[in-house]
Amino acid sequence: MTNIDVLCREYQCGQATGTHCHGRGQLVYVQRGGGLLRCDGQACFVLAGQLLWLPAELEHDFRVMRDSLLLLLYCPAGQVHGLPSSVARLELSPLLAQLFEERVRRAPAPDLVDAYNRVLLDQLAGLSPSQAPFFSGAGLDPRLFAVVEALCRRPDIRAGLMELGRHSGAAPRTLQRLFHRAFGCSFRRWRQRLVMEKALQLSRQGLSHTRIALELGYGSLAAFSSAFNAFLRERDQ
Repeated sequence: MTNIDVLCREYQCGQATGTHCHGRGQLVYVQRGGGLLRCDGQACFVLAGQLLWLPAELEHDFRVMRDSLLLLLYCPAGQVHGLPSSVARLELSPLLAQLFEERVRRAPAPDLVDAYNRVLLDQLAGLSPSQAPFFSGAGLDPRLFAVVEALCRRPDIRAGLMELGRHSGAAPRTLQRLFHRAFGCSFRRWRQRLVMEKALQLSRQGLSHTRIALELGYGSLAAFSSAFNAFLRERDQ
Protein backbone atom coordinates (compact mmCIF):
# COMPACT_ATOMS: atom_id res chain seq x y z
CA MET A 1 0.00 0.00 0.00
CA THR A 2 1.44 3.35 -1.05
CA ASN A 3 1.09 6.34 1.25
CA ILE A 4 0.89 9.44 -0.93
CA ASP A 5 -1.58 12.25 -0.32
CA VAL A 6 -2.58 14.18 -3.45
CA LEU A 7 -4.36 17.54 -3.39
CA CYS A 8 -5.50 19.90 -6.15
CA ARG A 9 -5.50 23.47 -4.97
CA GLU A 10 -6.36 26.75 -6.65
CA TYR A 11 -4.61 30.03 -5.79
CA GLN A 12 -5.52 33.56 -6.80
CA CYS A 13 -3.07 36.08 -8.18
CA GLY A 14 -1.44 38.00 -5.33
CA GLN A 15 -2.06 35.29 -2.75
CA ALA A 16 0.87 34.28 -0.54
CA THR A 17 1.21 31.16 1.59
CA GLY A 18 3.53 32.64 4.23
CA THR A 19 6.61 30.79 5.42
CA HIS A 20 5.86 27.16 6.32
CA CYS A 21 7.21 23.63 6.00
CA HIS A 22 5.87 20.06 5.73
CA GLY A 23 6.70 16.92 7.65
CA ARG A 24 6.89 15.01 4.38
CA GLY A 25 8.55 15.68 1.05
CA GLN A 26 6.37 17.67 -1.34
CA LEU A 27 6.11 17.52 -5.13
CA VAL A 28 4.46 20.54 -6.73
CA TYR A 29 3.13 20.27 -10.28
CA VAL A 30 1.93 23.56 -11.76
CA GLN A 31 -1.00 22.76 -14.03
CA ARG A 32 -1.63 26.43 -14.81
CA GLY A 33 -0.42 29.80 -13.60
CA GLY A 34 2.74 30.17 -11.56
CA GLY A 35 4.54 32.27 -9.03
CA LEU A 36 7.66 32.86 -7.00
CA LEU A 37 9.01 30.35 -4.48
CA ARG A 38 11.48 31.41 -1.78
CA CYS A 39 13.50 28.94 0.27
CA ASP A 40 17.05 28.26 1.41
CA GLY A 41 18.10 31.82 0.61
CA GLN A 42 17.06 31.33 -3.01
CA ALA A 43 14.20 32.51 -5.18
CA CYS A 44 12.72 30.48 -8.01
CA PHE A 45 10.15 31.08 -10.70
CA VAL A 46 7.64 28.21 -10.78
CA LEU A 47 5.76 28.05 -14.08
CA ALA A 48 2.97 26.07 -15.74
CA GLY A 49 4.05 22.56 -16.75
CA GLN A 50 6.93 22.41 -14.25
CA LEU A 51 7.54 19.99 -11.38
CA LEU A 52 9.28 21.08 -8.19
CA TRP A 53 10.63 18.94 -5.34
CA LEU A 54 10.71 20.27 -1.77
CA PRO A 55 12.34 18.02 0.86
CA ALA A 56 10.64 17.49 4.23
CA GLU A 57 11.02 20.25 6.84
CA LEU A 58 12.24 22.81 4.29
CA GLU A 59 10.87 26.25 5.15
CA HIS A 60 9.47 28.01 2.09
CA ASP A 61 6.86 30.47 0.93
CA PHE A 62 5.04 30.88 -2.37
CA ARG A 63 3.78 34.12 -3.89
CA VAL A 64 1.20 33.60 -6.66
CA MET A 65 1.77 35.72 -9.76
CA ARG A 66 -0.94 34.20 -11.97
CA ASP A 67 -4.24 32.55 -11.03
CA SER A 68 -2.95 29.03 -10.49
CA LEU A 69 -3.92 25.40 -10.13
CA LEU A 70 -1.34 23.25 -8.36
CA LEU A 71 -1.20 19.50 -7.87
CA LEU A 72 0.44 18.85 -4.48
CA LEU A 73 1.81 15.42 -3.61
CA TYR A 74 3.04 14.62 -0.09
CA CYS A 75 5.42 11.65 0.17
CA PRO A 76 6.80 10.05 3.38
CA ALA A 77 10.54 9.58 3.70
CA GLY A 78 11.71 6.54 1.77
CA GLN A 79 8.60 6.39 -0.40
CA VAL A 80 10.26 8.09 -3.37
CA HIS A 81 13.82 7.02 -4.15
CA GLY A 82 16.53 8.98 -5.89
CA LEU A 83 15.23 12.51 -5.34
CA PRO A 84 17.75 15.16 -4.22
CA SER A 85 18.17 16.32 -0.63
CA SER A 86 17.62 19.97 -1.59
CA VAL A 87 14.96 21.88 -3.49
CA ALA A 88 15.08 21.13 -7.22
CA ARG A 89 13.12 21.48 -10.42
CA LEU A 90 12.74 18.03 -11.95
CA GLU A 91 12.72 17.02 -15.59
CA LEU A 92 9.23 15.85 -16.43
CA SER A 93 8.70 12.77 -18.61
CA PRO A 94 5.72 12.75 -21.04
CA LEU A 95 4.08 9.86 -19.14
CA LEU A 96 4.44 11.62 -15.79
CA ALA A 97 2.97 14.82 -17.23
CA GLN A 98 0.04 12.78 -18.54
CA LEU A 99 -0.48 11.17 -15.11
CA PHE A 100 -0.54 14.59 -13.46
CA GLU A 101 -2.94 16.05 -16.02
CA GLU A 102 -5.28 13.09 -15.63
CA ARG A 103 -5.22 13.49 -11.85
CA VAL A 104 -6.08 17.18 -12.18
CA ARG A 105 -9.08 16.32 -14.36
CA ARG A 106 -10.45 13.65 -12.03
CA ALA A 107 -9.40 11.54 -9.06
CA PRO A 108 -9.01 7.81 -9.74
CA ALA A 109 -11.71 5.45 -8.49
CA PRO A 110 -11.04 4.35 -4.88
CA ASP A 111 -10.05 0.83 -5.96
CA LEU A 112 -7.52 2.28 -8.45
CA VAL A 113 -5.80 4.80 -6.16
CA ASP A 114 -3.05 2.41 -5.06
CA ALA A 115 -2.35 1.30 -8.63
CA TYR A 116 -2.17 4.94 -9.77
CA ASN A 117 0.23 5.79 -6.95
CA ARG A 118 2.47 2.83 -7.76
CA VAL A 119 2.81 3.93 -11.38
CA LEU A 120 3.44 7.46 -10.14
CA LEU A 121 6.20 6.31 -7.78
CA ASP A 122 7.79 4.25 -10.54
CA GLN A 123 7.90 7.30 -12.81
CA LEU A 124 9.22 9.57 -10.05
CA ALA A 125 12.10 7.26 -9.13
CA GLY A 126 15.39 8.65 -10.29
CA LEU A 127 14.07 11.81 -11.93
CA SER A 128 16.95 14.12 -12.83
CA PRO A 129 17.11 17.67 -11.48
CA SER A 130 16.97 20.19 -14.30
CA GLN A 131 19.85 22.63 -14.57
CA ALA A 132 17.71 25.23 -16.31
CA PRO A 133 18.44 28.69 -14.87
CA PHE A 134 15.42 29.42 -12.69
CA PHE A 135 17.11 29.82 -9.31
CA SER A 136 18.60 33.02 -8.02
CA GLY A 137 20.38 33.99 -4.84
CA ALA A 138 18.68 37.38 -5.02
CA GLY A 139 15.11 38.52 -4.95
CA LEU A 140 13.39 38.35 -8.33
CA ASP A 141 11.68 41.37 -9.82
CA PRO A 142 8.07 40.59 -10.81
CA ARG A 143 8.70 42.27 -14.19
CA LEU A 144 10.89 39.30 -15.14
CA PHE A 145 8.00 36.89 -14.68
CA ALA A 146 6.27 37.69 -17.97
CA VAL A 147 9.55 37.33 -19.87
CA VAL A 148 10.54 34.05 -18.23
CA GLU A 149 7.02 32.68 -18.57
CA ALA A 150 6.80 33.49 -22.30
CA LEU A 151 10.17 31.98 -23.15
CA CYS A 152 9.54 28.87 -21.07
CA ARG A 153 6.19 28.37 -22.80
CA ARG A 154 7.94 28.38 -26.18
CA PRO A 155 11.76 28.21 -26.01
CA ASP A 156 13.24 29.86 -29.11
CA ILE A 157 16.85 30.88 -29.67
CA ARG A 158 15.62 33.85 -31.76
CA ALA A 159 13.45 35.36 -29.00
CA GLY A 160 14.44 38.89 -28.01
CA LEU A 161 13.71 41.16 -25.07
CA MET A 162 11.83 43.67 -27.21
CA GLU A 163 9.20 41.09 -28.12
CA LEU A 164 9.20 39.12 -24.85
CA GLY A 165 9.08 42.17 -22.64
CA ARG A 166 6.13 43.80 -24.38
CA HIS A 167 3.79 43.10 -21.47
CA SER A 168 6.31 43.36 -18.63
CA GLY A 169 6.16 47.12 -18.16
CA ALA A 170 9.94 47.44 -18.51
CA ALA A 171 12.22 48.48 -21.36
CA PRO A 172 14.71 45.95 -22.81
CA ARG A 173 17.69 47.69 -21.16
CA THR A 174 15.93 47.54 -17.79
CA LEU A 175 15.14 43.85 -18.28
CA GLN A 176 18.75 43.18 -19.22
CA ARG A 177 19.88 44.73 -15.91
CA LEU A 178 17.26 42.68 -14.05
CA PHE A 179 18.55 39.46 -15.62
CA HIS A 180 22.10 40.28 -14.52
CA ARG A 181 20.92 41.11 -11.01
CA ALA A 182 18.73 38.01 -10.64
CA PHE A 183 20.72 35.33 -12.48
CA GLY A 184 24.24 36.73 -12.72
CA CYS A 185 24.26 36.54 -16.52
CA SER A 186 22.91 38.30 -19.57
CA PHE A 187 19.51 37.55 -21.04
CA ARG A 188 21.24 36.01 -24.08
CA ARG A 189 23.20 33.62 -21.88
CA TRP A 190 20.10 32.75 -19.83
CA ARG A 191 18.09 32.11 -23.03
CA GLN A 192 20.85 29.89 -24.41
CA ARG A 193 20.89 27.72 -21.28
CA LEU A 194 17.10 27.43 -21.24
CA VAL A 195 16.94 26.46 -24.94
CA MET A 196 19.70 23.88 -24.50
CA GLU A 197 17.93 22.30 -21.52
CA LYS A 198 14.83 21.99 -23.70
CA ALA A 199 16.95 20.47 -26.47
CA LEU A 200 18.31 17.88 -24.02
CA GLN A 201 14.78 17.02 -22.89
CA LEU A 202 13.59 16.57 -26.50
CA SER A 203 16.67 14.51 -27.36
CA ARG A 204 15.96 12.15 -24.46
CA GLN A 205 12.42 11.76 -25.82
CA GLY A 206 13.89 10.45 -29.07
CA LEU A 207 13.43 13.45 -31.37
CA SER A 208 15.99 13.86 -34.16
CA HIS A 209 18.43 16.76 -34.01
CA THR A 210 16.94 18.13 -37.22
CA ARG A 211 13.49 18.34 -35.67
CA ILE A 212 14.85 19.78 -32.40
CA ALA A 213 16.74 22.48 -34.32
CA LEU A 214 13.53 23.49 -36.10
CA GLU A 215 11.50 23.41 -32.87
CA LEU A 216 13.94 25.74 -31.12
CA GLY A 217 14.37 28.29 -33.90
CA TYR A 218 17.82 27.42 -35.28
CA GLY A 219 18.48 28.35 -38.90
CA SER A 220 20.57 25.29 -39.60
CA LEU A 221 21.33 21.87 -38.17
CA ALA A 222 25.03 22.76 -38.04
CA ALA A 223 24.38 25.80 -35.83
CA PHE A 224 22.24 23.75 -33.45
CA SER A 225 24.69 20.84 -33.32
CA SER A 226 27.59 23.15 -32.50
CA ALA A 227 25.65 24.83 -29.67
CA PHE A 228 24.28 21.55 -28.31
CA ASN A 229 27.67 19.79 -28.27
CA ALA A 230 29.24 22.78 -26.50
CA PHE A 231 26.42 22.69 -23.93
CA LEU A 232 26.93 18.96 -23.28
CA ARG A 233 30.68 19.43 -22.81
CA GLU A 234 30.10 22.28 -20.34
CA ARG A 235 27.41 20.27 -18.52
CA ASP A 236 29.73 17.29 -18.01
CA GLN A 237 32.55 19.36 -16.54
